[in-house]
Amino acid sequence: MSLLREIQAAAIDDKTSVTTLLLKCQLLAVRVNHAEFAQWVNFEFNGYAADAELPEYRRLGRGRALGTFSGISEAA
Repeated sequence: MSLLREIQAAAIDDKTSVTTLLLKCQLLAVRVNHAEFAQWVNFEFNGYAADAELPEYRRLGRGRALGTFSGISEAA
């Protein structure tokens, strides 16, 4: 099975870890010498740099946090 087919199969297999999938993607990026793909894999492994443009799926929409707190609070 080709590496690309392995990646496709792994992407839809709920038993395959994201780490395994990303390692296969990293290998593919090196084999086809695709710098942009390699950078994306690196960002997914290690987090995006502060100045990197986040992909849409990594952006959070607006929201607010709500909570219920109980117990004793200490004065600052």
